[in-house]
Amino acid sequence: MAKDYYQSNHSDNIDDAYYVTIAYNNTDPEHKISLYPYGKTGYEHYYHDIEGFWRLLYCEPQEGEGDYEDEAGNIFDKSTRWNKSVIDDPS
Repeated sequence: MAKDYYQSNHSDNIDDAYYVTIAYNNTDPEHKISLYPYGKTGYEHYYHDIEGFWRLLYCEPQEGEGDYEDEAGNIFDKSTRWNKSVIDDPS
């Protein structure tokens, strides 16, 4: 959602607008209502941090067996791809 927010949150085209897209794409199929009728998730102010620091928390799949260590010494769990410090100490 962070990339969608940065791509279209200032769009002049109403069909491309972030808020319209969020409202449309997040509907409850059983009740046919939008989960975010005003197009705001409440996480918009976190998107900058998520975009900047997600690689410290999660890594792309790596070839080979076992856990993966990046250049900074962060160790990622092979099965979940999450940084082991997130699993062991989420605070």
